[in-house]
Amino acid sequence: MSRSSRPGSRRLLFVAGSAHLLGGLASWLDYVLPGLAGRGWDPVLGLVEGPRHHRPERLIAAHPHERWIRIPNATGTPEGRCRALAAALIDQQPSVALSVNIPDLFPALHRARSAGTAVHGIMTVHGIEPELYADAFRFREVMNGAVATNRLACRLLEAIGGIGSERVFYAPYGVETRSSGARERERGSPLRIGYSGRLEQSQKRVGDLPLVSRALEAMEVRHAWAIAGDGPEERGLRRDMPNGRTTFLGPVAAGEIDALLYARIDALIVPSAWETGPLVAWEAMAAGVPVVASRYLGSGLEEALRHEENALLFDPGDAEAAARQLARIAREPGLADRLAAGGKELLRRRYTRERSVEAWERAIEAVLALPLLPLAGPPRVPPATGRLERWAGAGRAETIRGLLGRTGPDAGSGGEWPHAYGAGLERGEFFRRAAELDRVESGHACSRP
Repeated sequence: MSRSSRPGSRRLLFVAGSAHLLGGLASWLDYVLPGLAGRGWDPVLGLVEGPRHHRPERLIAAHPHERWIRIPNATGTPEGRCRALAAALIDQQPSVALSVNIPDLFPALHRARSAGTAVHGIMTVHGIEPELYADAFRFREVMNGAVATNRLACRLLEAIGGIGSERVFYAPYGVETRSSGARERERGSPLRIGYSGRLEQSQKRVGDLPLVSRALEAMEVRHAWAIAGDGPEERGLRRDMPNGRTTFLGPVAAGEIDALLYARIDALIVPSAWETGPLVAWEAMAAGVPVVASRYLGSGLEEALRHEENALLFDPGDAEAAARQLARIAREPGLADRLAAGGKELLRRRYTRERSVEAWERAIEAVLALPLLPLAGPPRVPPATGRLERWAGAGRAETIRGLLGRTGPDAGSGGEWPHAYGAGLERGEFFRRAAELDRVESGHACSRP
């Protein structure tokens, strides 16, 4: 473990969870912290710890970082989280603290500033979910800026989060680009289709994969699947995907994804309802793999994926249309090479790691150039609901639990350190407004055939 050793105006504290070892956020942190360090910043990764689910050592074993600290919350309660984060802010004295899906940072930031610590707070936004923008609105008087990896997310921060445009910044994900030779599929061999990501339905729509497979069978397209990731829908997928033609790789570390997945497939499918990248699409393009993607929410203002130029597109939930586009990879000579070349060009122009780190640096510098917001009252957060809190109050209850070595009830990793507090717009209304923003300002939902 490394502690801060260079106090000064360029110290950054990224506060992140440690319950989930793989995924886009971990891959982003893997390159953005050393990238900023190479530009003269002093980034430290603050990994939250809990009594049951969040274990920093496990994450560091999978994603080594030279400079990191533990932020322990032994009780698992909201007050314990706030105290732990406030102590870390006062100890580390960063010029900027960045929340990576840890909303408790902002009430802790208020406490630290009340104690005399002058630190700018940034919310990093990696999703298109109503709870995130409700949190932005809740903490708009505490955080000095917000940085999103997607242009629609930037607009949502302004329109729903109530953040002034001068405090909203865009910094997309990036991937390591490399040269690769032409990918050749043996004539007559099955089309090898890959999926990489969390195996869940609400965002990733993995329940569409068996429907796509059946549609391909109806078109008499021989095919096989390789699926990387885990999640709540894994059991159903194992039941519904074609037996003997589906390989489940499980969670795959970033350093192994090329060899285990991208080198073995002819196309990557991204069936998502919404995305703020997706980083997996950029990774596939970097490996020369054609991408077949939905016109997911978040693709409109981003204007990255263009049909038949760098990807093949279909409407979310339209399994037959997805199958038709995948069948074209198998049947149209030269199409895969053309898409691969277009994907490489997209990455070169917009999604390299160097461009990503530059954008994050510009955003951080811009936030530092803004005056600190005047200290207002503490932000309202959901109250603790335990019996001890109701009897003694949150502060006294936390002290008693600490003295007795007691923990709060087990609410899973998302209860131990929630990624959002919740509330805000009803989900249907939120997604309706988000779709309007993604469509109206760009003139179309996504580049169409």
